[in-house]
Parts: sequence; C-alpha cells; structure tokens
Amino acid sequence: MVELPASCEHVWKWFIELHNARSGSGFGLNPISYSDMYSYFCLIEMQPEEWELDLIKLLDRKVLNIHAKETEKNLNKK
Repeated sequence: MVELPASCEHVWKWFIELHNARSGSGFGLNPISYSDMYSYFCLIEMQPEEWELDLIKLLDRKVLNIHAKETEKNLNKK
C-alpha cells in the first residue's frame, strides 16, 4: 500500500464514490468509464483537472488488477 499525498485526498474520495457506484457483469467489475466520471462530476458540480482524471484511471486499473488476481485465486481453489 502506498499513502497518497494530502493534495490527492479529494481524488481518493472521488474514486471511492465512483468505485462504489461502478457496474459489473457476470465476469467481474467493469472499469469506471469516462461517461461515469462525466455524470458524477456533473452531479457534484466539479470540473476536475486532467491529472485528477488520470489518477482516477490509475487507481481504477490497480483495483481491477487486484480484483482479477483475487478472482483467479478463488477459482483455482475450486
């Protein structure tokens, strides 16, 4: 685990809110889409900077990778 700088705490909060609302399929979690982010930021009336969007996408890739590894590990136990 890596601790985010204080300057990124708001992005972590945004990510958690987007993550908790993400869709899924029978095959796992869906990535957070740009349309998901657009809708979210319209709702909270914020206009994020490019680096903030990039950080959300990076966090999303990390979570999806962890989820995929956990799913594979659980499937191999069966």
